[in-house]
Amino acid sequence: MWAPPEVALPALALLLLLAAEPSVPAAPSAPPVPPTAAANQVEAPVYATGGYAAPRVAEPGCVGRALVIPKMPGIPSDVTVKFAVRSSGAVDSFEPISEVATSLSDAIQRAVMSCRFIPGTDSSGQPADLWKIMPLRFEALGAKAITSLARESEPGCIARNFRLPVGIFMSGRLKVQVKVAPGAASGKVIPGRSLRGPVVESLQAAVDRCPMVPATDADGKPREDVAEVDLYLALPDDDVRAEQRPRLLAEPLLENRRCVFQQLSGLGRTRGVAYVMLEVSEVGAPSKIRIEPQGMPLKMRLELLDAVSSCPWLPARDLEGRPVKAAASLTVTYD
Repeated sequence: MWAPPEVALPALALLLLLAAEPSVPAAPSAPPVPPTAAANQVEAPVYATGGYAAPRVAEPGCVGRALVIPKMPGIPSDVTVKFAVRSSGAVDSFEPISEVATSLSDAIQRAVMSCRFIPGTDSSGQPADLWKIMPLRFEALGAKAITSLARESEPGCIARNFRLPVGIFMSGRLKVQVKVAPGAASGKVIPGRSLRGPVVESLQAAVDRCPMVPATDADGKPREDVAEVDLYLALPDDDVRAEQRPRLLAEPLLENRRCVFQQLSGLGRTRGVAYVMLEVSEVGAPSKIRIEPQGMPLKMRLELLDAVSSCPWLPARDLEGRPVKAAASLTVTYD
């Protein structure tokens, strides 16, 4: 006598089948169809593109602290890996992009899997399955290597203590390098292209308030290293733009990004940064223009106001591609 083949069903599906079972005998049905492989596949992650926010580690420096480098004849100077961070924060699909020994790749994977990640978001602000690209830096010392990188003793301390100097505006991600000497309790900020003058002084003041942990080699001896600290800086209208971003396909933009600067003359004889906040209408007309810092000389403010008003703007577009009114901002650096 023929009998249908046994098929393993998920517990929930089995409960639903039992709940729907009629109280009277039913007519014989066709043999069940085995579930397809596609039904059991997890959605493939995608790369973060325009409008997406990349996933990030919840505790900066976690991977570096968790990584234990295995004993091996040679340590590469740097290794890049990628892995998927799911919308739930789960991590999987780890793979090295650089050529690297299996033992080191496995060690990096264990370190990554031990850390908690904040999922990235798509263009509508919803958590999404995204690839995370992570570069790692190593320093070889003959047969030895750094097994512990220089870092903040209390993660986030520098960010909490840093304040931008009056009249200077910066936004987005700011990567700060801090040189930490062997046995030192603090570090020294390394100036860079976007780090100079008063900004470096304010950063150094923040670093001086935050104990640093020096790097150690394979024998556990402290050694000089450069700690990398990421700061995320917000500007006065960042909350307004963040609130409108999920509703927009594109934000307002200058047709010619150099238009404003090309019209300035008085600002060219001074050094500083001005931040402009405005609203751009459906037809690209700017209005409600505000300029920071408030203490900027009147002649400079009027010149900048005239430049922003006279330059053509492209209006924002909603998710259906229609022009809409939206907030915009502009940072003008003059030196």
